[in-house]
Amino acid sequence: MYKVYGVNGRGVGGVTVIVTLICIVALATPNVSQVAKTTGLKDAGDGCFDNHHKVIAEMATATYCRYCPSMAHWIQQVQGDFQYVALVIDKSGAANSRASELGVTGVPTAVFDGGYRTVVGAQHNVDNLQQAYEDCQARTVADIAVTVSGIWREDNKIDVLVYVDNLGTETYYGHLHVYVVEKTSRWDDYNGVPYKYAVLGYALNTDFEVQPGGTWSGEQKGWTWLEIEMENIMLVATVFSQSTMYADETATAEPYPSGGDGEHKVVPVINIAYPSEGERLNGTITISGTAHHPEGDGKLKWVFVQIDDGPWQEAEGTVQWSFQWDTTEVEDGWHTISAVASDGTRESGIETISVLTVNYNEPPLEPNTPCGPLSPAAGVPCDYSTSAVDPNNDSLRYGWDWDGNGLVDEWTDYYPSGAMVTTSKVWSTEGVYNVQVKTEDVYGLQSGFSPQLTVTVYGEDKPPSVNITKPDEGIYF
Repeated sequence: MYKVYGVNGRGVGGVTVIVTLICIVALATPNVSQVAKTTGLKDAGDGCFDNHHKVIAEMATATYCRYCPSMAHWIQQVQGDFQYVALVIDKSGAANSRASELGVTGVPTAVFDGGYRTVVGAQHNVDNLQQAYEDCQARTVADIAVTVSGIWREDNKIDVLVYVDNLGTETYYGHLHVYVVEKTSRWDDYNGVPYKYAVLGYALNTDFEVQPGGTWSGEQKGWTWLEIEMENIMLVATVFSQSTMYADETATAEPYPSGGDGEHKVVPVINIAYPSEGERLNGTITISGTAHHPEGDGKLKWVFVQIDDGPWQEAEGTVQWSFQWDTTEVEDGWHTISAVASDGTRESGIETISVLTVNYNEPPLEPNTPCGPLSPAAGVPCDYSTSAVDPNNDSLRYGWDWDGNGLVDEWTDYYPSGAMVTTSKVWSTEGVYNVQVKTEDVYGLQSGFSPQLTVTVYGEDKPPSVNITKPDEGIYF
């Protein structure tokens, strides 16, 4: 029997558990035949590498757990490229088994990237969850691509096919999980609300190895569960390193129907390897990716790429394809890259990512020296103000370094260029502090730090105290 953990890891039975930071994954609704972005040490075309990958979060939960809905709520608020699944331990044997593999002893427990970060107990703020997601996203992962697809047969069974491309230079030893999840679960949580992305079972659960430059494929024909509906099913494929058991990549897909005559409607699958979702780009880059065909890669004929709403243009290659894009031909800002593969008869689902181009942007100017109280008392709120100008008139946010160590302690929201910005600060301990501030525009370019303002903080200003020494306490006649 699993413990039920309360807020911040406090067990119902009085046991306190240390809460660690976690990597969180949010819910996403993929396109038909959607696949993962290729991730891990990908050549960015400039000698640099990209560690981006889709983070996986496996949350152990139970229908009797009163705190589990709270954790699920906060996980879904974190921003980033991730996928969340619910391991409902008292309903699914596969979920219960996986929770045991992960070392879960109580619910709710969220395990990210196979255990790189873990949190126990319901979290009631999102900030540390977001930071933990960033920790997972920053880890070095293997140079692999994962593609998953599923064919929904007329007898309500699913044929699942997975490809793992090794884009690295060493043999890769991995372990594959393909979860079959219900987007809206048949099971309700403690509050009577259906779970989101609850695991029914495994379509595939196996070790594998793939040589450098090679492709491994695995399939499961005829997977089924009672009363499943195609529109409510998602496949979540995650590859874990055999050496660390941390996740290197995750891909998702919704099954697509077979043909009405009983024949499978086999379509190619495609992914975009570089750039990654949300990446910042400049100059000429090489868009790259992989494509596969369930009946053999030799059936692939073309891969086409589209920028925004422009024309579809043929890429070079098919199984491993590439396309040159001069980002200076478009305005700075957000743009959409789309890719599709074709066998001459059928096309894959369209794989789409959004990227940010920054070619003509100038960084903001250094902010003015902050102004505010120079000799405040500890514990008293103080207002400090500054302003800065952006040459491109972009909105700016301000990063305050309260102790002069060159690291930003807190960021403000975005404000118009040139606006006076005021931030409140409560000094907790007395001492001398060198306050400085920098700015960042909406494209991520930063200024240098402003000149420093020296602030001398004195001990907390407390009211005088009084006590009575005579007479002694008592009753006098």
